[in-house]
Amino acid sequence: MTYLFFYWKLLDTQKSKNKNYLGDKMENKELFEKVKDEAGNILTNVAQKTEYLAKSSTLKLTKGSHKASIKTHFKNIGRYVYENQDKYKDNAFIKEQLEHINQLEAKIEEIKEKLEGLKKEQIEKNRAEAE
Repeated sequence: MTYLFFYWKLLDTQKSKNKNYLGDKMENKELFEKVKDEAGNILTNVAQKTEYLAKSSTLKLTKGSHKASIKTHFKNIGRYVYENQDKYKDNAFIKEQLEHINQLEAKIEEIKEKLEGLKKEQIEKNRAEAE
C-alpha cells in the first residue's frame, strides 16, 4: 500500500511539473505498468508472510500440544508414585515430597471442615431471620 501511495504522489508531482503529463498516454502506461508490477510484488510478499505465519502458528500449536502431553505424563508418573508409596519409601526425595503432600491434604481437610462450619452457621442465621 505504501508503494501505491508513493506512485500516486509521483504521479501528482509529475502533473504539477508538466500540465500535459496526463495527456501523454505512453508515460501513463509506463507508470501504470510500474504500479502494477509493484502491486504484484506487494501481494507476493503478503502471500509469503501469510504462509510463514500459518506454518509457524501450526508448529507453535503442535509444540503446545506436546508440552501439555508431557505434563499429563508427569502427572501420571506422580500419581503412580503416590498410589504406590510403599515401593518408594526408601527414596528420601520421594518420601519428603509425600510428607509435604500429606501435610497439604491435612490442611485441605481442615479448610473443608471450616467451610462446612461456615455453611451451617449461615443456614442457622437464615433460619433465625426467617422466624
